[in-house]
Amino acid sequence: MVQQTTLSFTQGDAYSIVRTVTGFQQNDPIARAWFTVKRSPQDSDANAVAQVQVTTTVTPLGYVVASGTVGMVYITVPAATTALFDYREQYWFDIQVATASGLPYTPDWGIVQTRPGITGAT
Repeated sequence: MVQQTTLSFTQGDAYSIVRTVTGFQQNDPIARAWFTVKRSPQDSDANAVAQVQVTTTVTPLGYVVASGTVGMVYITVPAATTALFDYREQYWFDIQVATASGLPYTPDWGIVQTRPGITGAT
């Protein structure tokens, strides 16, 4: 199921995303996921403001895991990445997953709104 979401976070803060993903076959589990942020949905991935990719390998940026026909996506957007966002602008994002065979699914998309960071104690 695809849902539209508004994400809201503070510039310069790490941001964690957890999503449940369904709709794929048990014999073709999710194997990777991307969190991509763009100024316009029509921008190419190469021109994205930010993109975080995760796989089944656990890393500081996150991972994906599947059990049966249900998968979980865990993504952490680093503080250095959220610092790139201008709180006066609106951005578009999606979370896309790909199965082991390469089939893409986009379980979540929407708008990113940021707030300015006030305290610089990092």
